[in-house]
Amino acid sequence: MTECAREREMLDVVAAGRWPHSCDDELRSHVPQCEICLDLVEVMTALSGDRATTSPLPRIPSAGLMWWRAQMRMRRHATGSARRRIVALHSIAVALAAIAAIAVLAPMIAASPLPAGLSASVREGIALETLTGPLALSFLGIIALFALAPLAAWIAISDR
Repeated sequence: MTECAREREMLDVVAAGRWPHSCDDELRSHVPQCEICLDLVEVMTALSGDRATTSPLPRIPSAGLMWWRAQMRMRRHATGSARRRIVALHSIAVALAAIAAIAVLAPMIAASPLPAGLSASVREGIALETLTGPLALSFLGIIALFALAPLAAWIAISDR
């Protein structure tokens, strides 16, 4: 037997979830006698049981919420990109300030009048005295300010 006249009816009853409690007695008595309908009931109840145990479909957020999230993601990306550029430019500025300070302080140290007969330790002391002058200290303070400013900015805007 390859076909059953009640196969379509049986398919509708099982798909609607009316098997076996909400269908007529005639159909219920037909299933144990018909091999095709018995197989159909077994397969369909197994499939519907699997469907009931699987997780429900995921809830898709609204288009407005998805657009807002995309805008926030783009804004965060743009902010991070700008922040990286600013830190890079600030680091370059610090390096240039350090080079400029060295360029200003080196001639001051080299031009200091030192007698030829002084020992090396005395020469180092005089050079150190030249470095501790008010102009040299102000340059060193500016260099320290430029060096610590990126660190302070990084701590202030850090996400960690």
